[in-house]
Amino acid sequence: MASSTSILIVEDEGILATVMKVTLTKMGYNVCGIAPSGKRAIDLAESMRPDIVLMDIKLKGKMDGIETAKCIK
Repeated sequence: MASSTSILIVEDEGILATVMKVTLTKMGYNVCGIAPSGKRAIDLAESMRPDIVLMDIKLKGKMDGIETAKCIK
């Protein structure tokens, strides 16, 4: 039942985020979005309500992955 699981990818390296999306999609998961920053991740998490958030710890910008995850939780 992987196809019913939605995943939000939070990764500021575009190539890595794309590879993750392609891989997860091939595995049958629904990637509901890719966020390159903490702010964008929070916005997408609020609107998309993903089942899982794959979070990079070191993000470019003011918020790191740990702070972002706390806000999303």
